[in-house]
Amino acid sequence: MKRPWTSRTTVRRFCGLVLLALILAPAQLPAAELPFPGDTELRALRALDLDEAFAAVATGIRFEAYPGILRGPRGTVLAHGGNAADQALLLADILRGRGYRVRFVRGRLEGGNLDTLIRGMYPPDFPGLDLAKDYLPYDPEADTALRAMAADHVWLELDQGDGTWLPLDPSFPRAKPGEAYTKALARLDDLPEDLHQRIRLTLHEETVGGETRELGRLEDKAAVLGFTPLSLAILGVPQVKAPETEKKKGGGAGGLFGGAISGGDQQPEPAAAPQAAAETVGIMFRRLLQRGHETIDLAPSLVLDAEAGSAIRREWLEIAIEAPGREPRIVVRDLYVVDAPAVDGAAPAPYRRYSLAVVTGPIDVAAVRDHAKRLGAQIDLDASKARINAIGDGANSKAASEAVAVDGEIGPLAGHLAGLAFAAESDALTRRIAHNNGVAFAQAIPRVIVTSVEGGDGPAYRLALDLRLDEVEAWPYPGYATRAAEHFQAARGIQNTMLEGRFLERILGVEQTANTADLIAGVEGGQGAMLVFGAGQQDRLDRIEGLSPYARRLIEQSLAKGREVVIPPKPVQLAGRARLGWWERDPASGRVIGVMDDGLHQATASYSINTTEIGLNDNMGFVIGMIIGATGTQFLVAAKILEYGEVTDQLIADVEARVEALKCLSCPKAEASASASVSFGDSCFSVEKKIEAGVSVSAGSFCAQYVAGMTCASSMILQGLKGGSGGPSAGASAEAGASAGCN
Repeated sequence: MKRPWTSRTTVRRFCGLVLLALILAPAQLPAAELPFPGDTELRALRALDLDEAFAAVATGIRFEAYPGILRGPRGTVLAHGGNAADQALLLADILRGRGYRVRFVRGRLEGGNLDTLIRGMYPPDFPGLDLAKDYLPYDPEADTALRAMAADHVWLELDQGDGTWLPLDPSFPRAKPGEAYTKALARLDDLPEDLHQRIRLTLHEETVGGETRELGRLEDKAAVLGFTPLSLAILGVPQVKAPETEKKKGGGAGGLFGGAISGGDQQPEPAAAPQAAAETVGIMFRRLLQRGHETIDLAPSLVLDAEAGSAIRREWLEIAIEAPGREPRIVVRDLYVVDAPAVDGAAPAPYRRYSLAVVTGPIDVAAVRDHAKRLGAQIDLDASKARINAIGDGANSKAASEAVAVDGEIGPLAGHLAGLAFAAESDALTRRIAHNNGVAFAQAIPRVIVTSVEGGDGPAYRLALDLRLDEVEAWPYPGYATRAAEHFQAARGIQNTMLEGRFLERILGVEQTANTADLIAGVEGGQGAMLVFGAGQQDRLDRIEGLSPYARRLIEQSLAKGREVVIPPKPVQLAGRARLGWWERDPASGRVIGVMDDGLHQATASYSINTTEIGLNDNMGFVIGMIIGATGTQFLVAAKILEYGEVTDQLIADVEARVEALKCLSCPKAEASASASVSFGDSCFSVEKKIEAGVSVSAGSFCAQYVAGMTCASSMILQGLKGGSGGPSAGASAEAGASAGCN
């Protein structure tokens, strides 16, 4: 296994990466208690009297449906939304702070009161969408899963001092103190622990010799870990065998010491004659998990040159989300795999930091900016940069210890803020697309965004933003198309994949980063060249040129679970090197995930098309067309925003014209049989109905369905940008407008 660095390059590379963290960090960082986003607003609520506090929660915190306690008082204020349990917790926090005695009540909503609560998820006025008439309208009263979540109800009772208790239920916007909306089944001083959503982070390692072990774990309530800086730092420390002259002086247990980092500041006494150079015999990987200002030592790994089996084969972080009434959701983030692309047998990078932003609810850009400004005042950015610059190229333990100290102060918060900033930008776009397309949504489980910095020998470093878990649940507005939520999920997922690339490009100042959407858009031969594999087709993966053993294992694991994979037939040049990436689709749930050949995920999206066979059939054409339509439209919108400075009617018109041109270039004959003014409803719902029924839109070709998918996705995104009522007229069907053609 290739050693990642020498003792000389250790500190030089480490210092450069700490400087990167300084670039990402706010102007001042804390050494004491960390503020929480939304603290200012929560303090203001705690100053209100009883009636004011009830009204503030009832009217200022919108009801959202999700299982259990997710956000707690602070996260609920920050999100301006929460389910009944989180709303009750917020009101209890305010009132108990004012000296009131309150208790929690649990019950089951039903009938008209349940309908009223669910209706509170939606805005008072719906946007006008000019939809096709032959779609199935959504009825929330028939959505059993939504009703089950909303029916599990929590509210408060306040001790009035005379033996009576006053009901307080802020979940209903027009509720009044003294009103209860269902029968009490239990009264509790505090809500039970099993009602909380929980997060468990577990670090694992497997050696070349086959030993697998757990290196450490962190577990707590989601409401506690949410918006708390979490960071895993891994540092490779060269292990050095002291020269014979040092051994005679009794130096070190077994002749080994921690090299540049852990060898201490003691310097050997001057010798009369030159001493032999120290012999490097291995490397010690130290691991520190930081939770706010708390530091947890995880198990280290000693890799010795003389013991090949001690080398690390794989290192991974398991993220488990447990929510009441649901199966645990477990996702895995590989930190190192020996045969992954760009690793090529090298040891793990000697400096790695993984910052986890656990986002339990929506957050806006203003809140992130305010949070950064308030993150303490005891570390000066310029002084920290000066400390790093003063270290220079030194390879002694004092210099390295100084670098470690600065990184410990700066690194965790830099990645944490980067994750929150991405979440805020994503939320802003998601809200716009959702409302203007007739969809309500809620974040039902925590989002986990991993920002990583990895570096080793040489000048290169790697920064990645990995949307390891980024999902929302969505429900169409009453009377809107039932499938609107699924199309919204697809648009949101691909939007976040695009946003990830643009976000990193802005931070790093580079022209292009690597993500699935960018890669798929650059496939040679167009989208018709894409390969599609399904369950039981693992033996056909040899058709993919340049597929690494690691990427092949990832795809085989997906296919073994019954998923479909859409992938280019050969690598695509992206961000300076040949890369592979693919869309992974679960036919059962409809989830689509963008995966790169190094295992990093982008946003997840939910989309559902019934396929009758695996391959480039009509239905898969619609799916791929939707992916490319969303990707291409996002590219065009981003470019036009740079040109116009903001979203304008002219910008939207320009993008619409370019989208039509793209469709013509992709499938001219298919476009000639589809109107250029296909309505939002026709392109996303009527066309889909015909696909499911096995009726073709034009000639029944893959190309025709590809164009239909592009039309659906681009209209979804542009509809969200317009912010007005509807799009083009619904008068034209997908078969109409044959004269539109391609110019």
